[in-house]
Amino acid sequence: MKSNQIVASHRQSVVYDVPKELPEHLCGSRHRLKINGQTCFIYQTEVTCGAHQQIGFAEYASFAWHGKTEILIDVQYSVDCVEILPSRAGIFAVQNGRQITFTIDKPGQYFVKINGSLRNGNTSKFPLYLFADLPETNIPQPDDPDVIYFAPGIYPHQNYKLQSGKTYYLAPGAFVNGRFFGKDIHDVKICGRGILCGEALTDLYDEGRTICIRNATNITIEGICIVHPKVWTVALYHTNQVHIDNIKTISHGMSSDGCDICGCRDVLVENCFFRGHDDILAVKASEMVHGVYFSEMPVDCVSITFRRCVVWCDSSNPMSIGYETAGNIKNITFEHIDVLNQSMPPVWRLEAIMAIEPHDKGNVEKVIFRDIRVDLALPDCPLKSLFRFVVDRGSGTIRDVLVDDVWVAGGIPGGCVLGLDTALPIENIYFRNVRSKEGKLLCQKDILYNEQVREIVVDPCVSSDDPEGISKAYCFEWDFLELQGFHNWYYQYKNTQTGEIKKMIKEDAQWRCPDSNFCIIQQGFLHCDGIYDPLLTWQAPKRGTVEVLAEATRRANGGDGTQLYILHNEKKQLWNQILINDPNAVYFVNLQVNVNAGDTLIFGTNQISNPDCDGVYLAPVIRYIIRKDETNESTNRCF
Repeated sequence: MKSNQIVASHRQSVVYDVPKELPEHLCGSRHRLKINGQTCFIYQTEVTCGAHQQIGFAEYASFAWHGKTEILIDVQYSVDCVEILPSRAGIFAVQNGRQITFTIDKPGQYFVKINGSLRNGNTSKFPLYLFADLPETNIPQPDDPDVIYFAPGIYPHQNYKLQSGKTYYLAPGAFVNGRFFGKDIHDVKICGRGILCGEALTDLYDEGRTICIRNATNITIEGICIVHPKVWTVALYHTNQVHIDNIKTISHGMSSDGCDICGCRDVLVENCFFRGHDDILAVKASEMVHGVYFSEMPVDCVSITFRRCVVWCDSSNPMSIGYETAGNIKNITFEHIDVLNQSMPPVWRLEAIMAIEPHDKGNVEKVIFRDIRVDLALPDCPLKSLFRFVVDRGSGTIRDVLVDDVWVAGGIPGGCVLGLDTALPIENIYFRNVRSKEGKLLCQKDILYNEQVREIVVDPCVSSDDPEGISKAYCFEWDFLELQGFHNWYYQYKNTQTGEIKKMIKEDAQWRCPDSNFCIIQQGFLHCDGIYDPLLTWQAPKRGTVEVLAEATRRANGGDGTQLYILHNEKKQLWNQILINDPNAVYFVNLQVNVNAGDTLIFGTNQISNPDCDGVYLAPVIRYIIRKDETNESTNRCF
């Protein structure tokens, strides 16, 4: 394969070749970049961000790092503030008007965060990524019969079928449109400093993945950039002895996972950058054919390591094990991981930085999360925070998990560990040195758990700041079921004209007012109409003081807002808020209420005037506060 479409060649320089006549929509225009005084070309690619899958654009540039490198960026818009991430790199930028300068002392992947906030990476409207590569060694030669050589230039879209024993080399300046796929192959290498682009892909399954490999052995993917897949960016099935090193991926569209390891063994992913709109570093143990997972085809996933990676998650989980777990998953390590973004408000409402969610008959065991840094502020809600280890379907379980040396830039470092009463108990979850930038350590109050969990250890065991502890929880999203009264939750409605309150009827996956198709309660969702208010009701099983935590969003662009209220025993108002017409607004509730056995706490929504978009996403959690003199917990085990 040959091409002479070259603008310039700097073979002794740190900047790469650029293909001639690159389409305008692939060229960056908001930033201008110099590397050690040399102009470095900036590419642009489409991204998907936010809870409503808003279309945006990211710019990125790659260069070879040969030592201390001076970076100069001329920004084509007003600059209020700038930060270089990941924070562990310790890089501080100097801003002079619209000009930004800083020094890179080592190779890596960097995010120039301009005009952003701690809330998440997407608060920076025009993200710029810089990829500083180590210089290439042992570059494949174009005349080697075992090398498929992509010289600098633009290549039309094509499906490239991988062959055993071949090396596929994308030279700096090669812009290859298409995808690589292979089945029943061995000893294959994809490498270089070029770009693989899946913009023309349309399939929502395997043919929409930019790299898809099945039933293979001894696979290497190194150095390239990958942009614009249709779905999962890199997908490996039943493939063993894999090394993925220094690839950089920027994905667009729903389900554009970063790297999915499915039923594989002995996989190492290191020194990489992944941005995607779904799970990023994902481990699964099921077969998938045409988008359907088959639980009768279990394939275990064993000995998988992700280390020294930078991840940007536009929805779902930056680090994820499951859902697909027909087989067992064992010996999984996430180490030295930097998280730059997670969607706020959450897209799926059940998201965390670290997630383990077996969804079938397979077990997940011997998992390590170590040296994790989260460069954003976490929400103050345990269901959508730092970790989420849950079994909500199937017969599998979670055991032997270590979460060690985790740092978050803001918010509460907490999460949830929840089991299913029809599955095996969750066992041996160990937390050590989990903390925030402000010095707040993980404490028992910030872990939501239920009766199916055994042996959770926090080291050091940190209690809350007051002499109280927190009991097991009643969680609406988790407890939602076909039965009235399950875990003390009831689904009711109120006639606002008569004041009468009645129970809803069950209809498929929701509860509904029999006199209205719009007054409904679904899992994590309430919708009212002009006459009937949905009432999510919790009944206290005993006397005591309960903590009420809730998060609410509208995620709507129409209508004039929706009123959300919380009542004690139908009369006393505890909380009242109009949720405005802003899909990105998130409302938090944190109350303490004294209750007697049989008391009710009611979460209701009410239409204001405009009947459009009156749905509210709601995630209440209720827990009894237990004073320390009521428990005999040991000094080193929090549960």
